[in-house]
Amino acid sequence: MLTNNQSSASYQSLSQDIIQQVFSEAVTELATRTGLDTQQSASLLQQFSAKEFSDKSDASRSKQSVLAGDEHQFIANLFH
Repeated sequence: MLTNNQSSASYQSLSQDIIQQVFSEAVTELATRTGLDTQQSASLLQQFSAKEFSDKSDASRSKQSVLAGDEHQFIANLFH
């Protein structure tokens, strides 16, 4: 039987695997749609993510979904 520590570690590992897979698919899709290579696409997504998470002092922004407005549409369009 799994203990809480083991299942928590498994859940964290699974979550990291899912995050990595989603990021990899986003990089591939961005590269396909923009003509950038995968390294440039990964860099662009990382810059986009850093910008979104950098402003933690704005309380109203921290309450909003990261995927609000134009950002949501941009990411949705990557997969459609």
